[in-house]
Amino acid sequence: MSGLRKYLAYRLVAAHGLGMFIVFAAPLQFFLLRLAEDHLRAALAAGGLMVAAFVGVLLLAPRWMQVAPRPPREAPLSRGLLRFYRAFVGNGDAIQAVARWIDPQRSNPYAGRSPKETARWLASMELMHWAALAASIPPMTAAFIHGYTTLGSVYLVANLFYNLLPNIVIRDTRRRLLRITQRTELAKNR
Repeated sequence: MSGLRKYLAYRLVAAHGLGMFIVFAAPLQFFLLRLAEDHLRAALAAGGLMVAAFVGVLLLAPRWMQVAPRPPREAPLSRGLLRFYRAFVGNGDAIQAVARWIDPQRSNPYAGRSPKETARWLASMELMHWAALAASIPPMTAAFIHGYTTLGSVYLVANLFYNLLPNIVIRDTRRRLLRITQRTELAKNR
């Protein structure tokens, strides 16, 4: 029974991540197919620019991804909004709580990692989200230029929830981990 619970909890978390990706990717697929029917060159150009933007961010972004430690006290509103959205991201608190309800022995995917290892893993996730966000700009631009405003708007909102907000949460988590790491190192040196 324990093996079945573990399997179901794992599949639930994986399905949540897949569902989030489908919500992000389905409008893009639908739009590019519609655009290719009406404006083949524009669809090909948007596809090429998507690839270029994705690869460009993968090559350039690591230089821009440094974070500073989060100050100990921030405005309560920003902390509350981050905490609220943190529940819904891919490995967020809400899906982890449901997975733990199915399998009480399930642990957080970050368990067993040091803060530095977790920060490195989070940086890689942030990089992928920035690359996906940059790759989304050409098709959104093409959507608005060629009159597909509804699809462009849907894709814009999908990008907000799939790429931008998760990156804000990831960046905040990385800043908190850096602060914890620095505090731990200061305590060791005393």
